[in-house]
Amino acid sequence: MNIFTKTLARLRRVTTKQVIVAGVFALAVVGAAGAGMALKSNASAAPVSTPDCNANAVAWCGSASASDLINKYNNGDGHNSAASIQNIYNCVGITSADVHAMTGGANGYVTNTGDVYLGGQLVATGAITGGRQDIGGGASTPHNCNGTTFWERPPQVSFQNPQLAAMLVMKNGVFQYAILVSCDNAVIATPIIPNYTCDMLNATPVTDKLNMYNFTSHVTFGNGAVFDKVVYDFGDGSAPVSTLGTGDLISHTYTKPGTWTAKVTAYFTLPGGTVVATTPGGNCVRSISVKAPVLSCVYLQGLPDQNNKLSYAFTLKADAENGATFTSVDFDFGDGNSQMGIKPGTGNNVLIATTPHTYSKAGTYTVIPTLHFTTPTGNQTVVGAGNCVAHITPTPPPPPCTQGGTPAPGSPQCQPPCSSSTSIPATGSPECTPPTTPPTTPSATLVNTGAGNVIGLFAGTSVLGAAAHFFVQKRRLGRASL
Repeated sequence: MNIFTKTLARLRRVTTKQVIVAGVFALAVVGAAGAGMALKSNASAAPVSTPDCNANAVAWCGSASASDLINKYNNGDGHNSAASIQNIYNCVGITSADVHAMTGGANGYVTNTGDVYLGGQLVATGAITGGRQDIGGGASTPHNCNGTTFWERPPQVSFQNPQLAAMLVMKNGVFQYAILVSCDNAVIATPIIPNYTCDMLNATPVTDKLNMYNFTSHVTFGNGAVFDKVVYDFGDGSAPVSTLGTGDLISHTYTKPGTWTAKVTAYFTLPGGTVVATTPGGNCVRSISVKAPVLSCVYLQGLPDQNNKLSYAFTLKADAENGATFTSVDFDFGDGNSQMGIKPGTGNNVLIATTPHTYSKAGTYTVIPTLHFTTPTGNQTVVGAGNCVAHITPTPPPPPCTQGGTPAPGSPQCQPPCSSSTSIPATGSPECTPPTTPPTTPSATLVNTGAGNVIGLFAGTSVLGAAAHFFVQKRRLGRASL
């Protein structure tokens, strides 16, 4: 491989990751123009495509289109053999496959200062041309490729016009080579590598908007790359969103719990019309964590009414977080009765619901609540269990006129019935007055002094006298003994 081929190979290995233009030296295989380009003072500023039908042309009179070039490459041009054309192209690194892949006609031009333009866009610099003849007296360098001689030189040596029309071949927006349409001479140059990157994906949570994020991005591009759009993929299965501005605020609300990978892809159009996209990664990918809604019943409490042990006041507390809202509760009181749609309180009591219930008779009952919530994914219910099930045993009230009963002991209703009239409720009532009975005077009765009464009186008196005498004598004897 000669120095010309090595130079071309080095230039063609330049990748899109290289931002600094590499290499200046390259080869082209043709020379300049014919009679129409003889006088530089008469040159036109517009690209010249007048056929050069002379011995310096790689293909006689050049080719106006890729199909014409392919025909001469395959069959020769009537002055130069197909083999000689192929040898020159092979030596500058242009393969048969390259030639046969070409389409269209002139799409750019090469200047006599060595710049290469695609349309009006600069895509390469430091151009080198070449032809079949030595031009410039020592300014051209000869090379032999498989028996065919060609002379390489910079365009300012051979160009007689400021600009020559050319068919440019681009790959992924990068210049590969050019063919001058007037003579089919090849041009190689140092390509300007388009640069385009995605630099940043910003994901900012929105205040007071659960699981909502604002997305923006930042990209860098230049050297012929033109920004088209960015596409946001939020990673949760929702449809991607595209926008024409990286600073446009794109909002998205995550509705499902989990860890999602949000990413942005930037699209650019490169010289030649190739559209490329960045591969998401690095700072252009963000991990978004979405917590599952919390909805549960904390406890259910049933307290009896102290004045009526068949009546209970039930208090339920719920828990609702991460987008869940406690909306209502249904109570099954276990006695065949239920209360539906009890709303929670307000303010600090938005998670608390209360309701009373009176049982018709004593017994043991199980109270089960069913709680209703709204969540970002829809409505959900929770059936009470554990601490959210109440087991209660209501008892009948004490009998009337007993402790704890109604009426209480001592109440007028608890007095015994009036003895004088059963129609009067209680003895203590003012109406309950016993009937008044007039006093009666007993008739006079003579003292009975009959024999029996006299004997009885005498006997009693005798007993009392004897007892007194015994007592006196005993006291006297007691004193005598002292």
